[in-house]
Amino acid sequence: MALGLLSAPYVVFMVPVVTNWLTNTRPTAYDKAGNCVPMLPIKSINERFEEQQAAETRARAARFAEGTATCSDKWVRMLGTYDDVDQEMEEELQEELGLGSGELGARRKQKKAAEFAGAKKVMSADERAMEVVI
Repeated sequence: MALGLLSAPYVVFMVPVVTNWLTNTRPTAYDKAGNCVPMLPIKSINERFEEQQAAETRARAARFAEGTATCSDKWVRMLGTYDDVDQEMEEELQEELGLGSGELGARRKQKKAAEFAGAKKVMSADERAMEVVI
């Protein structure tokens, strides 16, 4: 009971505006290097996040346009976060690269054939290694 009564004066510090006024402190955060730095305004944080998301979306659309999409790109498309704007950006990039739908399909077939040929070579090397052991 005594401890509760003695801590009563510190309840004033629970009010955010009063805390800043009484302590003269600024909110801080850590940068990537682990240094304590003043906290950025929320508006600046949101702008940086939007710029990063836009750059990732452009890169993803470029990979789809070139036919070199990664598994994570395909996962994003499957989840439904790949919207109409991304599709339009992909089509624009295809036009810039000069890849029509037929050319893109041909490039994908060539890529798959090259991957399959590499896998076939690995399999034959493994088979040869097995023959040596036997």
